[in-house]
Amino acid sequence: MDDKDDNNDNTGLNRTMNIATSWARHKEPDQAARIAVECLTERLTAAPHQVIAFYTEDLDSESLRLALALALPQSQIHGCSSCGGFMTEEGMFEPDEEGGVLGLWGMYDEGGSFGSALAELDDDPVAGAQAALIEAIDVADRAGEAPEMIWLTATPGNEERIIEGLQQLVGTNIPIQGGSAGDNQVSGNWSIFSQSQCSTQGVAVTVMYPGGRLSPIFHNGYSPTSHQATITRADDRVLYELDGEPAAEVYNRWTGGAIGDFLESGGNVLGSTTLFPLGREVDQIDNQVYYNLSHPETVTDDGALTLFSSVEEGEQLVLLEGSVSSLIKRAGRVAASAMEVGNITGSELAGGLAIYCAGCRLTVGDTMDSVVTSIQQATSGKPFIGGFTFGEQGCFLNGDNRHGNLMISYVAFAGNDQV
Repeated sequence: MDDKDDNNDNTGLNRTMNIATSWARHKEPDQAARIAVECLTERLTAAPHQVIAFYTEDLDSESLRLALALALPQSQIHGCSSCGGFMTEEGMFEPDEEGGVLGLWGMYDEGGSFGSALAELDDDPVAGAQAALIEAIDVADRAGEAPEMIWLTATPGNEERIIEGLQQLVGTNIPIQGGSAGDNQVSGNWSIFSQSQCSTQGVAVTVMYPGGRLSPIFHNGYSPTSHQATITRADDRVLYELDGEPAAEVYNRWTGGAIGDFLESGGNVLGSTTLFPLGREVDQIDNQVYYNLSHPETVTDDGALTLFSSVEEGEQLVLLEGSVSSLIKRAGRVAASAMEVGNITGSELAGGLAIYCAGCRLTVGDTMDSVVTSIQQATSGKPFIGGFTFGEQGCFLNGDNRHGNLMISYVAFAGNDQV
């Protein structure tokens, strides 16, 4: 399959792209789906060609899938569980005593083609990713044509291999955006679904061939410190040594004792490390260095750090630092950057898709409404939905698709109304 070229659609056809969101809170998944679908179709004034859903674990995923598929039989549907809620242009939505929450993002695009599919990962993430991609392209009726973008969600653990599998089929020039399924307590209660099936150990992809334009951005809300070292021993997502020293000891020294209580006994350090990720340089543009981040998860008995993304021996790691304020402001800046890079004005913007790391969401806590506001202000209040994920996938400005942690992404969509 050939890489898609860089040219936008210049056929001169008049094309319409409309985006809307909706949400519902209910204890019964079929009722949540009914309420959200009714609102979405009313706002779009038509059934959407593509639906992206975020929901909390309080709602049974198979029941949601079935209800959405029955209510929207002509739509492509892509669902992913999200940590403790989701956000839209209307605010933050979280589960409570009234039930779990479901959010829908719908696109009506009469000039576009879309396809969603899911495959189980089993023991071969590459094969699973490729099976889902092939089916999605077939559903979109675009055999042999690479999509403009791939929207990806998977259950956590194999994201690098999944990206590898996708790129083996479409090449490295197609942006891949999305996030890994989350739950409320990091207890494995995550799930994903397409219009035809649901999984707790799978990969779902949506291929997008929009009639207009899209512009993805992948970034974070952290700044580099002066601390850096070379990885001298690592195995996949376990970081054993930095410059020949136990990784946990080095990290603790760099952060002024952030994980000191865990050096002897080991344990989960997620809450202590969210504002101090480890980064690898991806690119430099106009003196701005872009980093892909790894989030330390646990300290092991032998002084290693487990991470939520893979690292390799010989790579240079830099300690980055952030604050609640930087995590709030960066969301809007990322959305604004997507519009700027895509040359999309506020009046042209139809809407967007956002991913915001669950670790950042938990750190920002009760001030998440400020994150919503930052995106609203950057996008003129246009519709968007944002999920809180356990790993993020995105395309950097140099075209590299990566899996990272504590990242923020936004995809801006604009119709092509040139006549």
